[in-house]
Amino acid sequence: MKNWLRATAALAGAAALTLGGAVSAVAANSVDDGSNVKTFDVTWSDKVKRYDPKLEGTEVNVPLYCEVYEFKDGKKTGSQLGYEWPTLQLTVGKDEKIPLEIKLDKPAYKGVDKIGVQDCYQYRDGKYGHSQFSFSTGYSNGVKKLAMNQQANTDFKFELVKGEWDGETYLGKVPEGKAPTITIGVSQHKAGDPVTEDGEKVYKPLITKGGDPAANKYVFADKAAHRPSAEVNPKNRQDTPITRASIGNSLDMFSGYTGRYRWYQLTASIDDPEQAKLFRVESVEGNDIDGWTVKVSSAVRTMTPEAPTLVEADKCGVEGTVQLPESKYFDYETVTKGTKVSVAALLKQDFKDKIEVKGDTKWEFNVAAKPCTLDPAEQLATPVAPKLINPSADDPASCTVDPYVTIQETEGVSYTVTANGVKLKANQDGKYIYPYNSKVEVKASALDGYFFAEDAVTEWTWDSHDTAMAPACKPAQPNNKQASHPMKKLPKTGVEVATLLSISALLLLAGGALTARRFK
Repeated sequence: MKNWLRATAALAGAAALTLGGAVSAVAANSVDDGSNVKTFDVTWSDKVKRYDPKLEGTEVNVPLYCEVYEFKDGKKTGSQLGYEWPTLQLTVGKDEKIPLEIKLDKPAYKGVDKIGVQDCYQYRDGKYGHSQFSFSTGYSNGVKKLAMNQQANTDFKFELVKGEWDGETYLGKVPEGKAPTITIGVSQHKAGDPVTEDGEKVYKPLITKGGDPAANKYVFADKAAHRPSAEVNPKNRQDTPITRASIGNSLDMFSGYTGRYRWYQLTASIDDPEQAKLFRVESVEGNDIDGWTVKVSSAVRTMTPEAPTLVEADKCGVEGTVQLPESKYFDYETVTKGTKVSVAALLKQDFKDKIEVKGDTKWEFNVAAKPCTLDPAEQLATPVAPKLINPSADDPASCTVDPYVTIQETEGVSYTVTANGVKLKANQDGKYIYPYNSKVEVKASALDGYFFAEDAVTEWTWDSHDTAMAPACKPAQPNNKQASHPMKKLPKTGVEVATLLSISALLLLAGGALTARRFK
């Protein structure tokens, strides 16, 4: 592959040289009559046109660079003196002859008797190179023959677009220093190649002269434009794989004898598996005449975690709570010290590379209860804190003593005792007597001018044991001798022997400590 010379400084000189402009000559030197290139003979057709008829009449610029040597008797002598940088301003479809005019007063030519141009080549260096046309060439008797050929347009631009990631469609971002590398390739379909059942052309990847895929690599940047067919490798100044020089005439689209006979597609892929987790080529859109757009989506986005909220209790004396958001992307951790609650939002492991966190991720809350205030009309006869009471109940271990509940009187508290739903009254000893085998309930309520704390216990329930069925309350069993001489049946006295119960097991009230609470 030819090592094309690329020089930015020389390119600046190209602006000063326009074909057809004034020629400044130095009498001391001139162009040798035997110079290989003195005129360009441009043609666009053989038997048929070598271009798309829609382009006829449009103007194109073909930049060239030409090697300049000292000439004697039609042959170059010595080392190369420099370059000329003409740009051919052509009209598609117009055959023409254009003279090559050389600026002879360049310092590099000083003292040289005669100079000449050995040959001219297409200039390729990114945006300054051609992309839609190339030429096949030859020269004789100082005439450079340029047979212009339309070639596949591989120009493309990148575009960052929305994509679906993790079930959501959004426009991601490309973090600095983390842009993916995109492999751009070219595939070709030639006349006579297979087609699908639907008549769609089947394309095959182009291969370079060296046997490698015709593919260039680019670091993605949104809106960046590239011209693969006119690029060189900045490290070694060699043509990149997607150039006519690298793949012969494989980018040509038209034959001068048969017309259109080749079609092309641009391909794009992300080959790094780690980068492919975060970026995806969504589509390659365009055609081989107008150029292409490579659309890429990103899973990376900026996200601010939703803040927790403090939910205050709707009652006084009760602490508030911190409500944590439900999140697909963040875990929320809480630390509580007294009434202080600290919350931190932590990005879930699955989204470490996909989300850049922005905004607050830590919050502090005070969940202290609001103090209870009294109605101005209420009168307090007791301290602000409610008094406690320990009610108790006993199921005496006796067959003759009924079980009962005892209540410790507490200022500001009223108690109601029921057995199987029937309200009980205390006897003169302050005992609430209830039948065996009962469901006993004790309820506390605040008297006027008092209130209970919201978390106070105000109800106690328990089931009374059926002490009357205890063995101690049953009649003694007769011995064997008595059993052999049955006794006469005694008349009923109104009390069944079977109802005499064994020594009762005292049923203790299981109600724990009764807490009197002031009621708002």
